[in-house]
Amino acid sequence: MVIKIIFQVLVNKLFNTINKVKTLFFYSLIVLQSIRGKRMNIKDAYTIIIIVTWLVSFLISLFLYLIFKNKYKKLKLYLNLKKDNINFFRESTILNEIEIKFELPRDESCYLYNNEILLYNYKNKNINKNFKNNENIELYITNKRVLLLIQDIYIKYDLKQISNYFLDQKYINGEWIPTIVLTMNKEKYILINNSYLIYFTLLKIMEKENING
Repeated sequence: MVIKIIFQVLVNKLFNTINKVKTLFFYSLIVLQSIRGKRMNIKDAYTIIIIVTWLVSFLISLFLYLIFKNKYKKLKLYLNLKKDNINFFRESTILNEIEIKFELPRDESCYLYNNEILLYNYKNKNINKNFKNNENIELYITNKRVLLLIQDIYIKYDLKQISNYFLDQKYINGEWIPTIVLTMNKEKYILINNSYLIYFTLLKIMEKENING
């Protein structure tokens, strides 16, 4: 995911660079023609293209370095910490039944409850902007379902409706934060807070129930 994001940023910057080079090139031709008072030859044109391209590329590279230096320095530290967290939660996460505020069927047990989860639809492009304004939801994970309580409305997904789930990270308010990307019934969500515990609880339940997510 990180490589994909970086690639998209660089591609966008490349197209912007090409447009800027075209603009600067044509303005340079006009200026030089007016100064020299004669038609410019191919050699002069190529020289201008090379100089302008190098200058713009250098400035953009410098700009990208200054913008992303701290971001990816923090990412390197975060990824090292992520490995330690994965190893820790893989070993320490144990499926223990817990009591919740509503009754479940006899063959269903709840193994995780959390009321500090932030939930975003994957299509939301303003996670960083809306991070502070998002309300917490309640999350329940049983051996049968994932239940989300959002503003007094329960949304239920059978575990067999989970087609994919994996640990990820988002850069929010200047910090890398662990998340889970969860695809249920063709809807993709991002869950923030207690991501490692949620992921490994879900993983061990799926393994126990022999469900392939």
